[in-house]
Amino acid sequence: VYRNYNCDSNTILENSNWESKGLNLRAFMNQINPKGGLGNEAVEIGLWHAVQESNEQESISQVILIGDCRSNTKQEVVSKREIYGEPYWMQTRFGSPTFYGFELKKLIDKKIPVHTFYLCESAKKNFEKIAKRTGGYSKKLDIKTPSGAESLTHLVTEQILNSTGGEKGKELIELYRTKFGNISFTS
Repeated sequence: VYRNYNCDSNTILENSNWESKGLNLRAFMNQINPKGGLGNEAVEIGLWHAVQESNEQESISQVILIGDCRSNTKQEVVSKREIYGEPYWMQTRFGSPTFYGFELKKLIDKKIPVHTFYLCESAKKNFEKIAKRTGGYSKKLDIKTPSGAESLTHLVTEQILNSTGGEKGKELIELYRTKFGNISFTS
């Protein structure tokens, strides 16, 4: 969960351990509440975290980015970090200011797609651009309807089938779609 620079270093980014049990992930998510605001958000912090994860031995194969606002601009990153002050941020893991474009380039270089789900139309153009640049998918996510969760489930499942299926990945996706339906994504 990424927020904005009016949150301290403990809440601007909150993440769970990798989970194989849905109940544990649900318990983590039940503790998450909206915080921050300030218009455009620190998408760069979420992407920075993805880059850190991609450097691990058990690297990530994709990123799923969900948000209701577009990414901070470079100028917004600088001005919003002034809320706590640069000396504060320099003492945290977020010491070096970054921009979503810088972090996105690192993911592109590693061929890691970023799939984006935007909650509000104001984020659509930015999120579609992020997905397109990385070879990911982009879709509006309506969190108030079952179809939103269904879309997210389909995307994640198809990506897992493609990643783990090797040469048969596409065939597994077709079998999955035959059984559970075909959801279209824009890339």
